[in-house]
Amino acid sequence: MAVGFSIGKNGYIGTGMDSIGNKHDFWEWVGDTTSFSYNTWSQKPDFDGTARMCAVGFSIGNNGYIGT
Repeated sequence: MAVGFSIGKNGYIGTGMDSIGNKHDFWEWVGDTTSFSYNTWSQKPDFDGTARMCAVGFSIGNNGYIGT
C-alpha cells in the first residue's frame, strides 16, 4: 500500500510494498483544483528508506514525513 500526503496544493504519493517488498518510487502531483485543466504527475527521487507497508504520511509546514 502506498502512502500519501500534501504540501500546499501539491500531492505526494509513494513507497508502498509489492509482494516481495520492492517499492521505493515517489511521485508529485501538481494541479489546478479550480479548473482541473492542469494536472501533472512527475517522478521524484526514490524513497531512500526500505519499502513500507501500512505507513502513515503527513506534512508539517513545507516538509513531508513518512512513518511506522
